Amino acid sequence: MMSAAADRLNTGHLLARFAGHIVTDRLLLRPVEADDTEALYARFNDWEVVRWLATPAWPQSPELMSRTIDRYVSERQAGTLLVFVIEFDCAAIGSIGLTLHDGLLHLGYWLGRDHWGRGLMSEAAAGLVDMVFRLTGESAIISGAFDGNQASMRIQRKLGFVETGTSVHFSTPRGQDLVHLDTKLTRTARRVVLERTKQ
Repeated sequence: MMSAAADRLNTGHLLARFAGHIVTDRLLLRPVEADDTEALYARFNDWEVVRWLATPAWPQSPELMSRTIDRYVSERQAGTLLVFVIEFDCAAIGSIGLTLHDGLLHLGYWLGRDHWGRGLMSEAAAGLVDMVFRLTGESAIISGAFDGNQASMRIQRKLGFVETGTSVHFSTPRGQDLVHLDTKLTRTARRVVLERTKQ
């Protein structure tokens, strides 16, 4: 269930103007705001979370988190990024978002360690990708994970993402280049997954 109208929008307009919420069985996804800094920092300041991400600095600090969220808000207004807070039982437990780069939407996410292993990120990601395919004409979404991040790859395969190859990305928290498994979810592949779940 979504609070946004079901009109098809161009992708940049969606990222810049989406102000609704995505509601799943257990979660609420809402666009991130500056007031979320403290709650998100409490779960993000964890090496086991940050080490699998490409861009955040380590160690973290409340100031870094505040600047990051300010950037998220600014880039949303520019139509290049849309980040949601993931809420479970009225508490912020992580975030998930879309970046527009070279005309392609890239899915990224993280979840506080105390909520791992409960299917919550799979649920959040399903809600977001289904919103994209419902509201836009996008034919595919790209994502991936650093080699070794098996939990993230399981989430993506469950949604219908398939591996398209490997690349090398610099990991800021680890300070080195790492092998990245590249993935892609097509509109058709997602439809197949949804049809199977109905059977």
